[in-house]
Amino acid sequence: MRSLFVSPTPGGFADGAYAIAPSQGYEPYFLILRSRVPWYDERFRGYGRDKIVHVAHVIAEGTRFFALPEGFAVHVPHPRTVTFKATKDLGQWDKLKTLYMNVLKELKRGTFVPMTTLRQGLCTNDAL
Repeated sequence: MRSLFVSPTPGGFADGAYAIAPSQGYEPYFLILRSRVPWYDERFRGYGRDKIVHVAHVIAEGTRFFALPEGFAVHVPHPRTVTFKATKDLGQWDKLKTLYMNVLKELKRGTFVPMTTLRQGLCTNDAL
């Protein structure tokens, strides 16, 4: 099995943080200032591509990613959720794929605006 971790130095250990280049479909665990976090696009309902679009948006806004050699997170594998099956069975999966491809084009053009209830004025004191 090929390692997912690539050391920036020949000895295998980094002396400090080093830049990493994210790729399409990238879903890293990351820390970011709350003031720099863009809104999630609420059109991505069910299962699939919500985190990928969110990370792509963060990247499109110019955020750079760095690995911290002395920090780590552990992902515990889990079975597929009921939501995954429902998303596939209801035909939502194909709709999400089309939406995802459109969002990537908008990100590339710099025209992407995530759709949120906040932007629609539904989550304000006036709307209550």
